[in-house]
Amino acid sequence: MQQRRYHNHLRRFRRERCLTQKDVAEILGLNNSAMISRWEKGSVLPETMNALKMAALYRSSVDVIYSDLRTALIDEISQTENATAKAGWEQND
Repeated sequence: MQQRRYHNHLRRFRRERCLTQKDVAEILGLNNSAMISRWEKGSVLPETMNALKMAALYRSSVDVIYSDLRTALIDEISQTENATAKAGWEQND
């Protein structure tokens, strides 16, 4: 089974700020930089508070950092909304 990867722009934003993974870990209050590496590789999503902290640190927003994921979620929600609306229409017929 293939593990899902969450494409993001964390590495690019970190490098633009001239920070190391260790710097980011220290700023976020993490014990080491291993989690920063996993977030940047996209193997793990950060918890909400850490995602918001990184967005503040990188002077961006979470939806920009995870723009591909945001687009995929919008598509998924739209499909679900459409299916739900269609089911509602069929029940009303």
